[in-house]
Amino acid sequence: MPISKVKFSDFDTRVLADFFRIAGRGQRVSETTVAETDQILIERLHLMDGNYLKRAAVLLFHPDPERFVTGAYIKVGFFETDADLLYHDKLMAWNPGQLPADWTIKQLMEKHASLPYNPDIANTFFRAGMVESRGRGIERIMEACTRADIPEPDLRYEKTGLWVVFFSSLNRVGEKLTLNQERILLLLRHNPYLSARELSAHVGISGRKIEQNIAKLKKSGILKRIGPAKGGAPGGF
Repeated sequence: MPISKVKFSDFDTRVLADFFRIAGRGQRVSETTVAETDQILIERLHLMDGNYLKRAAVLLFHPDPERFVTGAYIKVGFFETDADLLYHDKLMAWNPGQLPADWTIKQLMEKHASLPYNPDIANTFFRAGMVESRGRGIERIMEACTRADIPEPDLRYEKTGLWVVFFSSLNRVGEKLTLNQERILLLLRHNPYLSARELSAHVGISGRKIEQNIAKLKKSGILKRIGPAKGGAPGGF
């Protein structure tokens, strides 16, 4: 989609320079092309529609793309209430984009052809070396989670967009942890030698309840004691 009100001079020259430096290093854009003017480089990336810049070019290189494309921003936040998505055990990412017609999450998780929502942006990222092989994104995410020893993410497709939920190593697939158990695990991650009394003070439940929760976590294999318990302490975990 062309945008008539944007000129080359409106683009962020530092972003353009960084992009072509990265693209040149990845050898997906020739040295001859990198040496050209910004305008010619943009044309070589097929980001022009006749005499006008495409919306993809604005999203990629304009310092304030939301002036022209509503919602063109990424919000990263840490909020104060559950209603505002405060989570210690997972990262939730949402994208308002849509899957191709008749696609399901099952198809997305399997081998599939690449059908990017915006091919021009996908091609630009590929030229920059930010995308290795289009169509392998989900597969690479799963491989990265396996290497990091964390559960595979949960993909949820709704009418309004796609949720991707990444779980920490504290939250294993199939394990339904209570809020108190999550707090205990987080506290022990920071200090594995906290006593039951100290955990009780932090979590706000009795020492007996702390010990019951620790026993459940040990039974499920989420928590493992290293060394004997001494003086009522849960030992090192």
